[in-house]
Amino acid sequence: MGFYCVDNLPVVLLPDLARTLADREISAAVSIDVRNMPESPEIFEQAMSNLPDAFSPQLLFLDADRNTLIRRYSDTRRLHPLSSKNLSLESAIDKESDLLEPLRSRADLIVDTSEMSVHELAEMLRTRLLGKRERELTMVFECFRLQTRYPYRCRLRL
Repeated sequence: MGFYCVDNLPVVLLPDLARTLADREISAAVSIDVRNMPESPEIFEQAMSNLPDAFSPQLLFLDADRNTLIRRYSDTRRLHPLSSKNLSLESAIDKESDLLEPLRSRADLIVDTSEMSVHELAEMLRTRLLGKRERELTMVFECFRLQTRYPYRCRLRL
């Protein structure tokens, strides 16, 4: 979609990243999860207020119901990030919900992904961010000599 992507950026670094990208007129997508949320909501609010004026963030909050999250963690057999603090999966999910509330309350769009596939989510994001559902058409041209033979991956011969 043409965004510079940063995964798991600590919230306190967000203003510096925004200034760097705004100077270059680069659009960015930054993921923030419970691992990089500050200890207090005030630090989050301060980071958001320190964003440059030229930077107009859209905050998208991806959510799912508790049972779906439990099933997803069970299916993937991955530990919840807060499980390392001797919490059960259910307790970790509840604590995560509390810690992410400052993000949720500022969100421009909250998406419940409980019943969505990855493909449906991608389509919804394309529609929301780019204003269109279809993917861009990508054409790849390959040069070859007809005297030798067609490339084995060639699907269209004119």
